[in-house]
Amino acid sequence: MMRTFLPVGSRGFTLLEVVIAMVILAIALLGLAGLQVVALRGNSLASQITEATTLAQDQLEQLIATPFTNLSTGGNNVTGVTGVRYNVQWIINPSPIPPGVNSAEVTVTVAWTHHTNHSVTINSVISQF
Repeated sequence: MMRTFLPVGSRGFTLLEVVIAMVILAIALLGLAGLQVVALRGNSLASQITEATTLAQDQLEQLIATPFTNLSTGGNNVTGVTGVRYNVQWIINPSPIPPGVNSAEVTVTVAWTHHTNHSVTINSVISQF
């Protein structure tokens, strides 16, 4: 039986080098997995903020379409497409600006709880022409 010896400067990786590289790669991937969780939570919150803003804008448009004499403060609960329950509240206050014109300041607030409390508020002025 003949033995073959590799020259001293032979190329290639030892098993120890491969294991060390795999450990380094595993540590890096675990760090990225943690970032993935943070990114998913951020996307979820962004989706909820978008939905809440849309609900507030829709309510403001409904108030604009309501005859001025029928405007009143109110609220309701809405379940969004993401399954989150939103509390929509609107407040109507007489507006002194511009003088001599029937106008009202409208504040629409959409609040919800998902891990913590969140809210979106839109303000506008509605006038009777």
